[in-house]
Amino acid sequence: MHPTHLILIEGLSGMGKTTLARHLGQRIPKSRVLCELDKNHPIALGHDTHAPDYADHMVGQWRAFVDGTVDAVSIIESRFWQNTALPMFRNIYTPTEVRAYHYRVIEIIRPLNPVLIFLATPDVRAPLHSLYEMRGEDWIEWLLERDMGEPWYQQRNLSGFNGWAQCFA
Repeated sequence: MHPTHLILIEGLSGMGKTTLARHLGQRIPKSRVLCELDKNHPIALGHDTHAPDYADHMVGQWRAFVDGTVDAVSIIESRFWQNTALPMFRNIYTPTEVRAYHYRVIEIIRPLNPVLIFLATPDVRAPLHSLYEMRGEDWIEWLLERDMGEPWYQQRNLSGFNGWAQCFA
């Protein structure tokens, strides 16, 4: 078996993805840790998730990342699902289109022999409340303002923190 050159860490906000990524980075030689809020992240956020070319844009970033990968283990948290596919799902993309996007990304990253770690919990509200306490009310207000305008929430008439949490239930 070939060793991995890519570890993807996913799960709900507040589950400890960043902590796990940093922990692994300290223990895996020749690794680089890329966390959700890092500046100059190779899988950059900021492209309009409502744009029809969003999936193609993100696929291009994954391709450039793989092409630029050197002999190291990249540990990436929150980019495979949380900050790319989840906004697609909440906006203009159908579940079939989100799956198609993932299949494209999987084919691109396959040469890196990726490993996916998904941090799961039966109680989605607990880590979200933990995150609320950790990052503060200003951050949560910014997040709610950003997300509540998305079609997924509007179609279900959801609002506020509890409405936001429904997306993860």
